[in-house]
Amino acid sequence: MTQRVVFLINSLAGGGAERAICNLLANSEQQRRDAAVSLVLLDREAQAYSLPSGMQLTSLDSNRSLLRSVIQLYISLRRSQPDVVVSSLTRSNLANIAVSRFLGHRTIICEHAHTSGHHKGLPGRMAQLLIRRLYKHADRIICVSRGIKADLVQNFSVKDQQAAVVANPIDIDEIRHLGNSASTNVQSGRYILGMGRFVESKNFPLLINAFAHSSYTGKLLLLGRGPLEEALKAQCHSLGIADRVDFLGFHRNPFPIIKGADAFVLASNGEGLPTSIIEALALGTPVISTDCHSGPAEILDDAEDGLTRHLRHGKYGILVPPNDVAALSNAISVLKRPEDVQGLRTVAALGAERYGLMKAVARYWEEIAAVIEEGRQHR
Repeated sequence: MTQRVVFLINSLAGGGAERAICNLLANSEQQRRDAAVSLVLLDREAQAYSLPSGMQLTSLDSNRSLLRSVIQLYISLRRSQPDVVVSSLTRSNLANIAVSRFLGHRTIICEHAHTSGHHKGLPGRMAQLLIRRLYKHADRIICVSRGIKADLVQNFSVKDQQAAVVANPIDIDEIRHLGNSASTNVQSGRYILGMGRFVESKNFPLLINAFAHSSYTGKLLLLGRGPLEEALKAQCHSLGIADRVDFLGFHRNPFPIIKGADAFVLASNGEGLPTSIIEALALGTPVISTDCHSGPAEILDDAEDGLTRHLRHGKYGILVPPNDVAALSNAISVLKRPEDVQGLRTVAALGAERYGLMKAVARYWEEIAAVIEEGRQHR
């Protein structure tokens, strides 16, 4: 009997989790021939990433509402009757587990965020409450970093054997190919780069402030969009550096810009496994990152999160304490001389080799097969 596997995510509007699921599906040709594989999107938003040709796609219209997500997903899955639903991102994960309580399908949820640090304010506390109540009912939880798994086990009632650590499927060869492609986006002169959504958790104000107080003489380029964009531009004007900071918007292929940077700088308060760091390493671009929960220290130094107290040279990049303007400014100042940047490039290129695309794809499908088999045994 053909297995029915549904992948579920909020949208494909852009982001590391969205890129990861597209990489997974694009590199699962054999599995898509052997099983009935489809993708469900909870929201109708413009797609930043393409899907394999012939991929069955269902777009719901939940308008970012968890309640509407649950209701519409229930209606959709009641028709398709999948054996297993593999979801990514918190709202999709919660909806997946909630609907499974009625329909009985097996559930695999993929957690890309450090839950304790990611969800803030009243909505965040509500999300954490739901995670604590529902995640323990998932048949398997795929965590993209060791830090995410540790947080779920220690703080959110998840059993150790329930969770597996599998890095995002990242196509290193494709990234390098795209990085070498001809692009009108290639920038002239020296620059460092920040990239991501302009939201509070990414802490772009820290990056801008540290850049302003550093001795680095090149530009700061910012790739992305988000609700804080105007506030960030105002900050640049108030610091007198507006002529040295360029806001470039979202780019479908950012890799030539990443490759040309003296460094990629991540100033986040919290992450999961920041794909952007691995992408930069793959292109031989030096990385400076806050040692936030979770992922940067794991990628750049094979170390636990949150141990950095001062500027620290890891195996593959530079780590600084979160929200420390002086430490980040000093790290950026390390890039002042081009010859110092070249030394960091050599180290960076070695750091991406641990993240193989097909290894991650195989691990995902091993977990899917195991969860389906466990379901058969429990019937």
